[in-house]
Amino acid sequence: MKGTWNVSRDDQAIDVHVDQELCVGHGRCLLAAPEVFGYDDVTNLAFVLPDANPSEHRDAVYEAASGCPESAIIVNG
Repeated sequence: MKGTWNVSRDDQAIDVHVDQELCVGHGRCLLAAPEVFGYDDVTNLAFVLPDANPSEHRDAVYEAASGCPESAIIVNG
C-alpha cells in the first residue's frame, strides 16, 4: 500500500511519492508531516501512509520534501 497519492486542492493535483532508492531513513519527513509519512521498521525507509490525506497537510508535505537531505520525497503539483 506504499506508493503515490493523488490529491487535489484548488483543482490542482499533487503527487506525493517517497523514492525508496533515494531514501536512507533520516526520518525528517516524519517530523515535518507525521500525518502523511510513515517509517518501515524492516526496511528503515519512509513511505506515504496509506490512509494519509496530503491535501490537508500540503504545507507540511512541501516542508518535508524541501527538508529531505536525499531529495527522496517527490511532490508534483
